Amino acid sequence: MENQYEKFRGRVRDTVSKKKIDLSKASSQKAQYYEFFKDPSMYEDCEDIMHLCVGSMVRTHCEAVVEGMGNILKNNMAGRLCLKHDTIEKELIIHWQGPHPGKQSNELFKRSFDGHFAGKDWHFV
Repeated sequence: MENQYEKFRGRVRDTVSKKKIDLSKASSQKAQYYEFFKDPSMYEDCEDIMHLCVGSMVRTHCEAVVEGMGNILKNNMAGRLCLKHDTIEKELIIHWQGPHPGKQSNELFKRSFDGHFAGKDWHFV
């Protein structure tokens, strides 16, 4: 792994100096990642290091998803007494994985209510 890292580090330095990339800017970092992934000579014989780098980059995005999920949980719990964990879990699964509560889910609601009320009028308004 150490040898792979040394090769990879050298390639990064060469690419940055040849192309005059400023890694302090996010757009330049994305350009650098693009260079690594499009050119097999950049990651040849450094597969383990590239795997480690890709895993690190992906985890950053996953963290943002988890933060968003935490905010949804916080908003759902605002002003409510403690619910059982399984109740909260069910609500959140519907929120994260269910249909959007707009026009998308109208047909789902209609079929569900039709089934529940066995064809009787269920229109509440």
